[in-house]
Amino acid sequence: MQTKSLQLLVVVLVVGLSVLFLFGCAHSNIANGPCQELDWYEIGRADGAKGLSTSTLRQIKPVCPATDESLAEALYQNGYDGAISSYCTYRQGFQAGLAGQPVKVDRCPPLLRDDFTHGLTSGQRFAELQKNRKTIASRLQSLNQSLHNRALALPRRAILHGQKLKLEEKIKAVQREIASIQKERSLN
Repeated sequence: MQTKSLQLLVVVLVVGLSVLFLFGCAHSNIANGPCQELDWYEIGRADGAKGLSTSTLRQIKPVCPATDESLAEALYQNGYDGAISSYCTYRQGFQAGLAGQPVKVDRCPPLLRDDFTHGLTSGQRFAELQKNRKTIASRLQSLNQSLHNRALALPRRAILHGQKLKLEEKIKAVQREIASIQKERSLN
C-alpha cells in the first residue's frame, strides 16, 4: 500500500515537474524571441496621409537594437512621400477650406501645391457663400413677413419691396457662384 502511494507521489511529482519545465521553456522562448520592429513605412504613410509637415515629422528611433536607423528613416520617408501626394489634392484642399481648418500649403510638394491651394481657396469661398446664402434667405424671410403686414404704409412697403428684389438678385448670384464651384469640384 505504501509502495502504491509512493509510486503515485513519484508520478505526480514527475508530471508536475514536466509541466513546470515545459511552461518555463515556452515562456522563455516568448520573452527572448526575435524583436518586432515598427512598420516605419506604414507610419510614414499615415503621417503623409494626414498632411503633417516635414518640420513636424517623427523622430525615427528603432525599437530593436539590430535595426539599421538609416533603413528605418528611408522606409518612413518612402511611406510619407507616397501618401503626401494623396493628401495634396484639390479635393483634400477643398475639404480643409470648407471645414475652415488652418492649413500650411508648404506641406505639399511644389508640383502638387497649386491644385491643393486652388481646392483650399474654393472650399473657403464655398463655405463663405453658403453662410451668405443663409443670411440672405433669413433676411428675405423677415422682409416677406413685414410685407404681409396690412398696416404697413405704402411708401414703407415700396422700400421693403425694393430691398426684397435686391436680395432676391443677390441670392441668385450667390447660388450661381455656388453652382459654379460645385461644377468645378465635380471635375476635380
